[in-house]
Amino acid sequence: MKIKRIKKKLFIICIILFVVIQYHYKSFRTVLGTNEYNITKVGMQNGNSGGYVSTTDKEKIKELFNLVNKRYYGKSIIQLHMTTGYSYYFDFYVGDKVALRMLGSGNLIELNNKYYIVTKSVDNDSLTSWFNSLPVSYY
Repeated sequence: MKIKRIKKKLFIICIILFVVIQYHYKSFRTVLGTNEYNITKVGMQNGNSGGYVSTTDKEKIKELFNLVNKRYYGKSIIQLHMTTGYSYYFDFYVGDKVALRMLGSGNLIELNNKYYIVTKSVDNDSLTSWFNSLPVSYY
C-alpha cells in the first residue's frame, strides 16, 4: 500500500513539474514579441573575430530565425551578469529600432539584458555558415 501511494505521489509531482516547465519556457516568437515577418534587419557580430554582418534580405533573416527558433527559452532565476565572452550576438530590428538583442548561443543566453536558459544550444557551425554567407565588415 505504501509503495502505491509513493508511486502515485511521485507521478503527480512529475506531472506538475512537467506542466510548470512547459508553462515557463517560451518560443523564440514569444520572446521576440513580434511576428518574424516584421523583422526588417538583422545584425550579427562575431565575438571571436570582431567581424560584423547585417542584412535586410528576408530569406537570410528567415534562415537565422529558423536557427534560433528551434529551442525554448525560460527566464533564469539568477539574473547576475554571467557573460564573460560570447561567440555571437544578434540584433533583430523592427524598422530602425532594435526589438531584441541576443547575446550568446549556448544554453545560457542574454536577451535584452535578461538571462534565459534554453532547451538546446544553437549549433555554432550553422551560425558560422550563416555569418560567412554575408559580407563582413570590421570596426
